[in-house]
Amino acid sequence: MSYSKKNHYVPRWYQKRFLSSESARLFYMNLDHLEKHGYSPPLVSIENCFIEKDLYTTFFLGSPNDEIERKLFGTIDHPGPQVLDALVSNDLDALHQYLERFFELLDAQKIRTPKGLAWIKNQYPQIENYDLLIEMQKLRTMHCTMWGECIREIVSAENSSVKFIITDHPVTVYNSACPRNSEYCKYPNDPSISLKGSQTIFPLGSNYCLILTNLEFGRDPQHCDRLSTRTNARHFGSSVIDIRKMIRGRSLNNEDVIKINYILKKSARRFIAAEKRKWLYQEPRDTQWASVGSILIPPKDKLSGFGGQIYLGYSDGGSAYFDEFGRTTKKREILKKPVNEVLEDHTQECPCGYGRAYLSCCKDRPIEYRPSWSEYSFRERNLMFLGAIKDILGLNRGKNWNDIRAELNDEHVRNIHGIYGDLFPPDTDFVSLLPKPDKNTFRMIYSGIIDPRVAPLNITNMLLYADEIFMISPFLNYHVVSKEFSPVINPSQYKENTIKNLLTFLSLHKHIQDGKVQIIPSPYDFNHSLQDQINEEAKNRQKNFKFDLKKSKIMTRLMEEDVLRSRFYLSEDKIKQDFLKFNPNFTESNLKELINEHRHRHQADPIALLQTNIGTQIIMSHLTPNLELGLFLAQIIGASIFTDNQYRWDEITSSYKNTDSSDIVQKNEILEIGFEDSVDSQPQAKWESFQDIRILLRESFWKKQEESLQDLNVVDQINKKLVDIQNLINLKFQSDSTIKKRPLKIAFSNGAHMLSIYRLLLIYGGNFYLKNMPMVMFLEEE
Repeated sequence: MSYSKKNHYVPRWYQKRFLSSESARLFYMNLDHLEKHGYSPPLVSIENCFIEKDLYTTFFLGSPNDEIERKLFGTIDHPGPQVLDALVSNDLDALHQYLERFFELLDAQKIRTPKGLAWIKNQYPQIENYDLLIEMQKLRTMHCTMWGECIREIVSAENSSVKFIITDHPVTVYNSACPRNSEYCKYPNDPSISLKGSQTIFPLGSNYCLILTNLEFGRDPQHCDRLSTRTNARHFGSSVIDIRKMIRGRSLNNEDVIKINYILKKSARRFIAAEKRKWLYQEPRDTQWASVGSILIPPKDKLSGFGGQIYLGYSDGGSAYFDEFGRTTKKREILKKPVNEVLEDHTQECPCGYGRAYLSCCKDRPIEYRPSWSEYSFRERNLMFLGAIKDILGLNRGKNWNDIRAELNDEHVRNIHGIYGDLFPPDTDFVSLLPKPDKNTFRMIYSGIIDPRVAPLNITNMLLYADEIFMISPFLNYHVVSKEFSPVINPSQYKENTIKNLLTFLSLHKHIQDGKVQIIPSPYDFNHSLQDQINEEAKNRQKNFKFDLKKSKIMTRLMEEDVLRSRFYLSEDKIKQDFLKFNPNFTESNLKELINEHRHRHQADPIALLQTNIGTQIIMSHLTPNLELGLFLAQIIGASIFTDNQYRWDEITSSYKNTDSSDIVQKNEILEIGFEDSVDSQPQAKWESFQDIRILLRESFWKKQEESLQDLNVVDQINKKLVDIQNLINLKFQSDSTIKKRPLKIAFSNGAHMLSIYRLLLIYGGNFYLKNMPMVMFLEEE
């Protein structure tokens, strides 16, 4: 079977739009030859322009396959001329039919070029060409949502003698705050379209060019922070677009067109083309990158049609709401806080809200590298939540834990979950509230059993070895469940689950206050697309890795206890009947003794309600985050994964691909750490005394991030640090015989072990995250 060896990464139908006659030839310049003496771009047939052999070819059993060229891009390109004609002519009927296809075409054109493919490849530590082409297909519509919410303007070059040129990367992103020599523009990068100041340029032909501008920048380009992330930046999200909104009528002169061509040319990889040779050489009088893009700013008096709120009504009586940034709920003002940009006292708490002094937190970080200052942090919201819990349950009025167990009612459950959902509404910008990787902080993210009988104790003890530990909240957000299972609408079924979750939170209250334990909501609560993709990846992975409950003895024991606990809520008559079924010969004295023992156990169980006949309960066990979500979060915040679950440890380490850290694993895999049976066992003075150990762990973590484990010198350095850590731990605990020791295993990955994680980070992880997998730690089960 024949296949196409020539892959046009800029399609021929698009090239024809830059020709004013039937001629099918363009002056085709190789920018690498521009400085050569006497070089003149040749006139080349469009058949041979912007072409690369086997760019999209895949091979199966040695046979070439061109289905990506024919079936994928062939389908996308087919309506291309009609789509661009509809945009230029403002044919609303055609736009209604084709607008979604246009954004799909635009996104495909951005990533199908050699520069686009190189950009994708650059996001993955290791990727083969076949996998690269698979990833390209999975990413090819990632920008559509944010483009759809931009200010759209079509400018004209009809009155200019200079026309728009074509480049080998036609979808160009420009940000005046990102110089050409900056990391933002270092090949193959372009500034992210999620940055407020980023504008997308796409010539529609020789006479017309589309400019897409983020709403916040278009409204106030002078005062907008061009490197901060636009409001509700997201990929693969839903939105509503009014196809009638398009700025038209701005006619450019020669100098204006030359400025746009200059931006296009400087953002190209190697080749540019035009109908006339001289257009390829012309440059604006002012070539300053920060000012040349002023021509792209949309006219301020034409912006009234953009923004605002949209309400939709459906035939079944339902409705939907979208604000100008695609959010589906109105922003809660209570979650906003005033931003104080000038802090004279650098020792005061940092405005990011994560509990550290400004001097050691955000002081020396660029604004774009900080968590949000304008909204309450997860820590601040958790403190608000804890305050509300104490008010609702009366803990501020002298009530104790046994009172709560006895008095917890439906109204308590409803109010607690209602406040939790209000503090974490559906349109929470999850990533913007997370801290970024910090070389001065050693973080862990806990991936284990979220249960008051396990998590608070293990997390508290591991705090000696970490600056911060992050944990997923066990509370159910009522926004993401159906009415049938809502803890706000049907609270009675969540009483026992609520008491467990309350004890988890309250046990960690002091550490939350100190900023050492950060309880974060599940990102699934705010991003269903992320949840769907992670579930799909986990489903595919678990075909070869099945959950084995036998590998989690603690989880088995906890589940058994939960089943037995349900007997505490039976009536005395029912308990007697059950005992007599077990042994019909029990006397009244026997029964009385058994019932007293039963009551004693009921009273002694801290997560048992001191109530009877509580009805059917939904008991939720959380082994979270899963492998994919844990790795995703760890790389966003710059953390090691810490687990206390054998199954999770096996799952993570068995998923490692290209792991060459066997020397480390074999020699120094296991540390013996001190462990105390109290969640209040780590006073500040003791925590501070372990700073030297945390520094060594932090250095080992970042050494792994910066260097390859294939370098034997790096392996030796990390081995030495781990030996030093063990020696320090022994010194800390040698005089205290009451301290138990528990094995702590450490493993390092050398590169990527799942490509899907890097795709998730690229799509949902914001603009700053680790490019290498974190080290993983396992506190062995007792």
